[in-house]
Amino acid sequence: MRTTITLDDSLFDRAAALIGDENASSLVTKALEMLIAAESKKRILKLSGGTPDFAIPGRDSRTVGMVAEDEVKYKK
Repeated sequence: MRTTITLDDSLFDRAAALIGDENASSLVTKALEMLIAAESKKRILKLSGGTPDFAIPGRDSRTVGMVAEDEVKYKK
């Protein structure tokens, strides 16, 4: 989708420095993705029943700690 928007220069520069990308299209896309993720997290937390220690794992957390086989100690 093509559109014309007016952005605050200093806000854009700060965001570009944080993200490491000065391409306006990719920067706005990344900002929208981050906004959607943050708002989705808020909605999920509301559904958690108010559990204060409820944590939402990161997107790649399902692979953390996974290995192809059980740990085996080999003799040298």
